[in-house]
Amino acid sequence: MSTSQKYLYYPRPSDEFVGEIVYHRFGRTETDFDLYRDGDTQAYFVVGSESQQCGTVLRNSHTRFTISEFLALHPAHRQRTADMLRERVTRP
Repeated sequence: MSTSQKYLYYPRPSDEFVGEIVYHRFGRTETDFDLYRDGDTQAYFVVGSESQQCGTVLRNSHTRFTISEFLALHPAHRQRTADMLRERVTRP
């Protein structure tokens, strides 16, 4: 069952930002994927955001993915995501 949700994402106070997986800017479009940890469930998830400048308007979309969903859509970032998770787990 898919749990991706497309909406303007606002981290809850209990959500912990772990790090940026990838940031890409091409022209007036920025794409960013960040790793978070849910403070309540301790589960990791990825928030993908895309911002596009259209004249004076900035259009944003944010999608929350499970780790599995993110890796299925973006397999090239598998190693970076694994490294970030491993570093987070082994941090004192």
